[in-house]
Amino acid sequence: MTNIIDRQSARDVLAKAWISTNLNFGLEKPGRAFSSCSKPSEMWFSANEGNLPSSIVQVFLQMNSQKVYGPLRELDNSAFDERKKIVAEKVNLFTKNEMSILSTDDKIFLLNEISSKKMSSEQMKARRKIYKSFSLDQRFAAWDEMKREKLINELKADGEILDAREKWKSLTDAERIKILTKVASIQARIYGFYEVPIYLRCFTKSDGTEDKSYHGGYDIGREEISINLNDRSTLESFSESINTITHESAHNMQAQLASDFYGNKLTPDDERYNQAKIFYANWATGGYVTRYEDPSEYQIILDAGYKNQPVEVQARKTGDAVGAALEIGLLEKIGF
Repeated sequence: MTNIIDRQSARDVLAKAWISTNLNFGLEKPGRAFSSCSKPSEMWFSANEGNLPSSIVQVFLQMNSQKVYGPLRELDNSAFDERKKIVAEKVNLFTKNEMSILSTDDKIFLLNEISSKKMSSEQMKARRKIYKSFSLDQRFAAWDEMKREKLINELKADGEILDAREKWKSLTDAERIKILTKVASIQARIYGFYEVPIYLRCFTKSDGTEDKSYHGGYDIGREEISINLNDRSTLESFSESINTITHESAHNMQAQLASDFYGNKLTPDDERYNQAKIFYANWATGGYVTRYEDPSEYQIILDAGYKNQPVEVQARKTGDAVGAALEIGLLEKIGF
């Protein structure tokens, strides 16, 4: 990818690491996540070799090789790949209950262990399973709800935005983007992150054909939001446009929180800290789930995996709530 800002910030480290993922329409994801935590259960050995979480040790014991206890950088390629394969296989055997007793740090550790630039079907399946077991951190969820309500109230009190809602069908795309940019600006101010530019683009699939499956996209490398011109249903609807812009702006917020976590700008007492750690893991190389990642899997399963990942759960919660709140209801239409 070109035009990546060349500055030595944590955000740029993430963005540059994100380049190699090669997702559709240039959405590329960053970094690596790491953590350790002890959370053994009856099915696992209680040994605590090296710095590995004790709950994960059995996975590595079955490799019958001392090399697995060393840092990843000391492994040769075959051992590295074998390690990821075994972790993924074990994760896919975990029951729902066994997944539920894992701590957030355990789950992030597992994500790091199975993730790579090129993911096997087994690895992708394990990643989807881990994400399904996540929920929004409670402290972050309370903070997020407070900010979201403030955003909704401010947007509903803005005369220019409400006027645009009434005239939306007759507005040009340029006029619509102006309003959406204002919405994103208000959202950035309330949530405390910086704005990024918004563009209209025609999304395409890898074969060059039109892609109408995405309403929009956020690109951390270019630091920008795009609205998909090939999906006219989004721009033609005020509420869908608001949903999309606040959804994609939420991704911008997530990336900035991940960067702040990576750069040690957040402390554990910050209500955003634990969720920022999760966002960082989700944005890491091999951490993001796409809708078309595994041709051998049923599409309904891939769609669910895409929707269950933390960055999409929070962004969808934001977009759906704000879009619905600003939609003209039946009572409003008839004057009540």
